[in-house]
Amino acid sequence: MELRQMEYFCTVVNCGSISRAAKAMYITQPSMSAAIKKIEAELQVQLIFYEHGTLQLTEAGRIFYNRCLSLLADLEDIKTEVQMQASHSHLLIHTGTSLDGILEKPIAEFLSLHPECRFVSFVMSKENLEFHLLHGDMDFALSTEGFSSKQIEWEPVYTDPYVALMRPDHPLAQNKYITKQDLEKENLLCYEPTFPMPVKIDEALEKWGLRMELFSDAFLLSNEIGLCLRVLKQVGGVCILSQSNSRRCIGYAGAPPSDLKEVPLYPPIQGMTMGLAKRKDHIFSAAAAECYRFLKDYSYISN
Repeated sequence: MELRQMEYFCTVVNCGSISRAAKAMYITQPSMSAAIKKIEAELQVQLIFYEHGTLQLTEAGRIFYNRCLSLLADLEDIKTEVQMQASHSHLLIHTGTSLDGILEKPIAEFLSLHPECRFVSFVMSKENLEFHLLHGDMDFALSTEGFSSKQIEWEPVYTDPYVALMRPDHPLAQNKYITKQDLEKENLLCYEPTFPMPVKIDEALEKWGLRMELFSDAFLLSNEIGLCLRVLKQVGGVCILSQSNSRRCIGYAGAPPSDLKEVPLYPPIQGMTMGLAKRKDHIFSAAAAECYRFLKDYSYISN
């Protein structure tokens, strides 16, 4: 089995879709599907399956995924160690997150201040984040609270606010804020792939005195970001979602920012709280410790 096959499999799991993984690895969807089937044929076991349209791992798939991540991380460490030995100028920091995109800007700012550092970062489930934190494969991770191990220390750094996402030609796109009165006149499209959105949105609407039934004809929950974008672009309306996932939508579109417009809600409604997680007895390198402090003090909401 080739390392490239392992990279393909991990990308499929991380993206939650063979088609998105194919785009991320710059190959065709049939090629990605064939690669996964080839792995399963070689191992003589099923690794993934779909349930209600959502990609799931079998127990064998979970074991294979974790081992692949470990092997790929070891390979990256080998490369880095050799490069560091040659240049004596790079400091390695391992990070992880259960929501991609949130760390991108602060890490870019940190690297502009510390060009001698280098990151190895993975986007994965909380279960896998915990596994790698406990085994010392990561210096720290950005995730929600609720790790099962008491060895994991978690510090809140950012509460993800809800925002409205729409086309720039929407009448509300020029508003400074979106209010309850604005929503009462609009179709509502909700998209949250990472945490239990139906409860969160229901609580949010209750605070505004709105009923879910008001939006029965246009209310949509989906784990497929492409569907959200298609509805927004073709049908219009307003999408209420967390700011982190709003940024994901805008980034996933692969188009200029003018294609989608993000507007804050008023009064503000806060969603999930994100925090930095690390193993209590983990020994940071000087670079990792400096980065941890930087991310802890970073002003996420204003950025």
